[in-house]
Amino acid sequence: MGSSDNDSDFRPPRPRDVIDELESLLAQSGHIAAVDEEYYRRFLALTDSEIEQLTVALLFSNRKAVRRTLAKKNPAAPQQIKNLVGDMLGAMSIGLLRFDEFGRLGFFSRIGPDPWEAGVADALQEKCTATVPLVSRTVDRSLAWIDSVSGIQTEFDFKGQNPRS
Repeated sequence: MGSSDNDSDFRPPRPRDVIDELESLLAQSGHIAAVDEEYYRRFLALTDSEIEQLTVALLFSNRKAVRRTLAKKNPAAPQQIKNLVGDMLGAMSIGLLRFDEFGRLGFFSRIGPDPWEAGVADALQEKCTATVPLVSRTVDRSLAWIDSVSGIQTEFDFKGQNPRS
């Protein structure tokens, strides 16, 4: 964003503008994944058990960042982690964040209708909002375990080849 002579002219970007820019960068990098109405319906149909499993998978995929956050001994750390997981679920709900075929978490540009075009944006938002208490409980139950798995390494971590670490 450029600066202007009049600071009152500044308008923060709309979330959809940020998403559009992110998707443009991801597409240029070749990080592209198909999304359709069925993708959104599958997310909306996730059960509580599946949301819990997804929450744990997100925590585990980000275990180094989670452990760094917990190591700061900040009383707000658990809530920050809950907010992060909630934001990640929101990104997953609209198809921007996914696990790839190798189980790696990453952002992808969507090919197909966005949730606004598919008419499911409000339902996805409601689903994400409704999962907040479940995600919160799951994070609370999982943090000690995530903090203790520092010795667990993936094959790539072990070889020192994991660029996402």
